Amino acid sequence: MQKSQGSSPNQTQEIQPEHLEEDGEEADEDVMEEEEENHSEDNLYGRGYSEAPDTTYGVDLFITQLALLFQNVEWSNADIIGLSMGGGIAAAYASIFPKLVSGKVIFVASADLMAGVPKEMSDAAVNRNPDLTSYPVGPEDILPRMRALQRQSLPGFVHALKSSFRDGPIRDMDSAFEMLSLRLHTSNAWSYT
Repeated sequence: MQKSQGSSPNQTQEIQPEHLEEDGEEADEDVMEEEEENHSEDNLYGRGYSEAPDTTYGVDLFITQLALLFQNVEWSNADIIGLSMGGGIAAAYASIFPKLVSGKVIFVASADLMAGVPKEMSDAAVNRNPDLTSYPVGPEDILPRMRALQRQSLPGFVHALKSSFRDGPIRDMDSAFEMLSLRLHTSNAWSYT
């Protein structure tokens, strides 16, 4: 059993795993199948199993999606963590809706927050860790297969990815980061190794 923060800091709610009864016994197969039919996962639009609308994948789309998620799960606020492009989304969301953030925003290798890694530093990391280059299958082997699989299996993914790079929250987010740093406690995590 897990505990989850409720809508106020002092409120918690218990989350019972779907496949267990209250007494910890396994639920019967019919109940599990019914739960699986009603289960859904949320990804950013154009990623994973989410819809990939033919639209511009800009910051407004992503913060609207995040606001709708908060409304759907009935959260009044939460701490926010943004990884890569999610850092730009988190910064924009928290700067526009500061009352919906409970106080902490964490950026992990956030887009538009880190300068590029100098080539000398990445070369030094590889030289210190020779195992990084010794695997028989490297990114040059995996990436073409992964891209082909994504194009084949995820309709709209290519458009969503291109639009995210062109229009998404990966650059020119300085004002959101600055506004956020004045309002909330923020942390940034990154490493060159």
